[in-house]
Amino acid sequence: MRGILVTLLLSLSILSYAQDKMRDSLLAVLDNQTGTERINTLILLSDRLLYQNPDTAIVYANEAYTLAQSLKEPTLRYKALKIRAYANNFAGNITRSISDIQEGLDFYSRIRDTTLLAEAMSDLGQLYLSQGIFDKALEHFEQAYSIREQKKDIPGMAYSLNSIGAMYWRSGKYEEALDFFKKAIKLFESTGLTEETAQTTANMGEIYFQTNNPEMALEYFNRAMKLNHSNGQSGFRSRNLINIGKVYLQRAQPKRAISYFRQALNIQQKTGDREGIAQSHYHLGLALLESNEPVEALEHFNISISTSKRIRTSDMQIKALEQSARIYYQLEQYQVASDLLFRARSLSDSIFNIQQTKLREELKTRYETEKYMLENRNLKLSNQNNETIISQQRTMIILTLVLSALVVVTVLLLMQRRRSTDRMTSIEMEQKLLRSQMNPHFVYNSLTVIQSSVMKKTAKEAVNLISSMASLMRLILDNSTHEFIPFEKEIQTLRYYLELQQQRFAGQFDYALEIDPDLEEREFNIPPMLAQPFIENAIEHGFAGVGYPGTISIRFKATGNSHITCEIEDNGIGFSQGLKKEKEPQHRSYGIEITRQRIRILQKRYNMHAELEIIDLNHDNKNGTLVRIQIPTKKEF
Repeated sequence: MRGILVTLLLSLSILSYAQDKMRDSLLAVLDNQTGTERINTLILLSDRLLYQNPDTAIVYANEAYTLAQSLKEPTLRYKALKIRAYANNFAGNITRSISDIQEGLDFYSRIRDTTLLAEAMSDLGQLYLSQGIFDKALEHFEQAYSIREQKKDIPGMAYSLNSIGAMYWRSGKYEEALDFFKKAIKLFESTGLTEETAQTTANMGEIYFQTNNPEMALEYFNRAMKLNHSNGQSGFRSRNLINIGKVYLQRAQPKRAISYFRQALNIQQKTGDREGIAQSHYHLGLALLESNEPVEALEHFNISISTSKRIRTSDMQIKALEQSARIYYQLEQYQVASDLLFRARSLSDSIFNIQQTKLREELKTRYETEKYMLENRNLKLSNQNNETIISQQRTMIILTLVLSALVVVTVLLLMQRRRSTDRMTSIEMEQKLLRSQMNPHFVYNSLTVIQSSVMKKTAKEAVNLISSMASLMRLILDNSTHEFIPFEKEIQTLRYYLELQQQRFAGQFDYALEIDPDLEEREFNIPPMLAQPFIENAIEHGFAGVGYPGTISIRFKATGNSHITCEIEDNGIGFSQGLKKEKEPQHRSYGIEITRQRIRILQKRYNMHAELEIIDLNHDNKNGTLVRIQIPTKKEF
């Protein structure tokens, strides 16, 4: 194991030295260069620094852009704009990044250079895709394809089809992604682009693997491997070897999987691919664990953890920590397992905070981008109106009062329409920001369940609790960016939450979840987490101080094609009594108040009817509260 680590550190040092030497050689020739040669060197320097030092990359790209503009070199000017856009993206200046590409787009539209216009369209689509703004990404990819189709640019058409396939893949629409990847492969093959054909073929293999079709996945990975022999890209080959190993591991053939993982690791150690090294050691650990060799598996997980920590890839580090904890748990070293899971949880919390920050940045980016486009549209419209007025003044002597009145009415109607469009955009942004507030509130209260349970139970039971919590967290993160989610995912989230609360309040309450059989036969989406605040309220406050076991009944009923009804009924102290006894009323009202706001916004945004009713059952010898929510639904697409 020590020998492996020494080899790894040596390889990384050699790679870093090679990169520094290349940068120094570019800087050395830059001093004696002028004109287009200097522009190309500046662009190359900026490209080399994109990941390591994006701020410095922006400085070089700025100089290249200014020089290309002074020399009237439109192609090099756009190259500089493009590299500056990606540097701004890596530096976190998302709005500036999109603005850079938009500048190139506007320029090439004016000079009618359709080749560069299509390239700028495609680049802007890629930036939108990196921010998860799928509708804007698709719009620009399709526009780029249309331009290239008119020019009969076969390679360009293939790249556009491949980009559309990648967009559908990332948005979870796998059938559409496969369809576009197949079309792209046909065009790549017809133009002899072997490297692109291999990469797209491997992408199809990954989709089949993700959709639990190992036979088709293996077929496409092997096709990609054969294509790779002709161009010999080591990075692609190592990734493909890992993918093939994962398929064999899924098919319960760990020995064959180990062979492919070791081949991938050998390539990665030679090239200094640190991220790949971390992945290969992690998958070797999984395969050895499957082969009942936990000690050797632990060694590989430890290397994966240390490598991932060094290159700051938290996701792989979390996975390796969880698997190491699993081994120590099997070895009955519960304290070590608990410590490792605590480290994994701390990293997960950090990732969650980063993702929430990224979500807010995405919302802000989308809002500012749409505002920018709206202002441009209004400016163009204003210019058009001014030109019309000047033309009328030159060609007409007298304007009748009737014509003036019609012009005024038309302008007022256009302004009213624009205001309506802006208001709907604002409502959409407000709805997404409310969901981003609701998710941390839900996660915070769920983590309180785990904290309390860990304090009371043994290490073995705590490991099980944290494992359940991990499943719940994955669902929350997956649902957090969607206005509507599948009904079955909402039910799955509620089940996890209720099971965790039952373990926390052991023996204090029971629950029943009833679903109308008609709903189980239908496929539809609903807004996420509308019922959860009321379930939490019943558990946390409704049963406070009662001397009998509590019960919660959650019922989902079909009430038509566009709505369902959710009822949450408990036998606690009742809603009005709960308000009187509540020591911290602001905490109680937070989730419920957000739910009320979300219902109001749903009514505005989609013109959907939604209704919330809270009924106190403290009458006729009954106790408790009944909450009835009429929830709007959307069909799945």
